[in-house]
Amino acid sequence: MTTGKSRLDRKKPYAPLDRRHKLKLEQGGFLKKWKNKTSIALVYPNTYEVGMSSLGFQIVYTLLNERDDIVCERFFLPAGDEQYLSIESGRLLTDFSFIFLSVSFEHDYLNVVKSFQLAGLEPFAERRGFEEKEQPLIVFGGVACFMNPEPIAAFADVIIAGEAEPLLSDLVTFLQSHEGKVARQTYLAEAMQRF
Repeated sequence: MTTGKSRLDRKKPYAPLDRRHKLKLEQGGFLKKWKNKTSIALVYPNTYEVGMSSLGFQIVYTLLNERDDIVCERFFLPAGDEQYLSIESGRLLTDFSFIFLSVSFEHDYLNVVKSFQLAGLEPFAERRGFEEKEQPLIVFGGVACFMNPEPIAAFADVIIAGEAEPLLSDLVTFLQSHEGKVARQTYLAEAMQRF
């Protein structure tokens, strides 16, 4: 029998790590400069711990960052009073040209809308791009999207139905080639025919 307090106080709540501390603990992350690169935000609509346990999320993050012409940074729902910023550079979601969401579970559908609200983005796709400042193009993927995309279809500009790996590079190249050159609706229509 021992006396005294345990090193682990079970009554204290778990204290979330800030983004800089999370980066220090990671292996295999990417820190890239933004100059002359297309910026893609990769959003997991849940906490860091849940998102980083997703193999699909990690694969897409790696595939995007293996390209020299891309800088891809991750976003997770903030814990506690954290700000909604990218893990890698602390940028706002609206700083990115494209936003890719990985939605693995149906219970995260509400978190998709919450993510948009935290970033100040219009949740409904039909209302995006008609304002003075166009909002980033939003691409959805993940298991929940190809099993049952209908509940979140109103929030996506593009939905990847199926595995992302076979078409991710071609889709990104297509999006880059049309970025800022033609109206949003024009290249969305072309993307639907092409992919």
